Amino acid sequence: MGQRRRTTRKHVPAAGFMILLACALAGCFGPWFASVPVPKLYLGEPNIENGQGTVLVSVASIPNGGLAAIQVDPGGLLYDEEKLSNLVVEGLNGFAVLIQQSADGEGGFILMNTSGVESGLILRLTFETHGNVRYGDIRLLVDSIILVDDALLLIDDWNTPAYYAR
Repeated sequence: MGQRRRTTRKHVPAAGFMILLACALAGCFGPWFASVPVPKLYLGEPNIENGQGTVLVSVASIPNGGLAAIQVDPGGLLYDEEKLSNLVVEGLNGFAVLIQQSADGEGGFILMNTSGVESGLILRLTFETHGNVRYGDIRLLVDSIILVDDALLLIDDWNTPAYYAR
């Protein structure tokens, strides 16, 4: 009598891999592989018209109900005082300026919002120009900025990508 040939099932691991791939593509694994967006603070490019300038500041992906407060310590806002003067901070989208100061090329401010902003414009810097003002003539020092979300928690993990708010 002939020998009986033993068959192996090589297609089973391939089928298992296909099911696993289909589940991954369909989102069956839920939050295990989902990335959490990092909160961002954007400083816009200066917009100059008739000797007056503006810079917009916005946020994105702010957790826990959005941004409720921003503080820039004194000296955390730097500007070229030969190119611009009379710097004023104006809150946008419900942000109110609690305090602001600027002199000798540096300043600071505190803004607050009772409802929080997850993404969008939060403030406008306005100033008089005395020359060619460009991006970099106004800077916010990251180490001088404190962000607080609507749950009154400090936002520690945030970044400032190279993006210009308009």
